[in-house]
Amino acid sequence: MGTQIIDIEPDFDFEVIAISCHEKDYRLVWSLNVHFGWNLLYDRDHVVLEKGRRQVFERYTYVDENECLTYTLLSNNGNGGKLLPEYGGFDFFLLVSGREFLEVKELKQTLRKIPFIITLMELSVMSVKSKYNLLIE
Repeated sequence: MGTQIIDIEPDFDFEVIAISCHEKDYRLVWSLNVHFGWNLLYDRDHVVLEKGRRQVFERYTYVDENECLTYTLLSNNGNGGKLLPEYGGFDFFLLVSGREFLEVKELKQTLRKIPFIITLMELSVMSVKSKYNLLIE
């Protein structure tokens, strides 16, 4: 019997907004909760295994059951380097998943109102070199 190879490509069904902010993660989380009415809470460590190294990044999550959306804030700075090295100038990534998310423009407008957010940028997940680092278990 011949060998069969199954190639499974994960589904990247989320939007990503890169955030540059020189505040600590807890201050950004507080501000997002205030501006959006969310309840982002520390979920657990986001662990990435890369080149035999175990890297750990902060992860906060809020599930909006009314809108069927999940918001996840990931720190780009971990114990062993960057979550997305090609976007080293950004400090956090906001992932939005769930039903078809069309309000990215509105979300970005509100994020720009937070005084200590320096810059933000919507990322095309498929063009991110290390996109697999964004996958959540």
